[in-house]
Amino acid sequence: MELDFALLAEAADTSIDGKLHMLGGGFDGVAIPHIDYTAPPMAIIARFSVDATEFETEHTLGFRLIRPDGAEKWIVEDAKLQFARPLEEWRRSQTVAIVRAAMKFEQIGKYEIHVYGDGVHLKTLDMHVAIVGNSEKAE
Repeated sequence: MELDFALLAEAADTSIDGKLHMLGGGFDGVAIPHIDYTAPPMAIIARFSVDATEFETEHTLGFRLIRPDGAEKWIVEDAKLQFARPLEEWRRSQTVAIVRAAMKFEQIGKYEIHVYGDGVHLKTLDMHVAIVGNSEKAE
């Protein structure tokens, strides 16, 4: 299983023909009004592909959040993926995984989202979090 791409978006979906539709995709920063802010859900998108030797076999994927202080938390762990056999045998099979996650930001700084396929770290998405506007938490 190979990771073709991974990115963050405000929202995403796929159509029945496999096309990816996203809104506000490709960002690497989040502006929050204060610490301990839970952001609206964002989409973590990853497209995986396999060749003919892996059609119709089960794979796993995971997304792990790393905070600026190094603390780690699974967003998704060991989710199951299965790739359908394409109509043309010469084609690679692809599937898009979209996870909607509402994240609570307890610190400012650089967060990382690690993308895993079959238990192997495949990519790191950086996400920079900063406070904008009035930095005092509303009472």
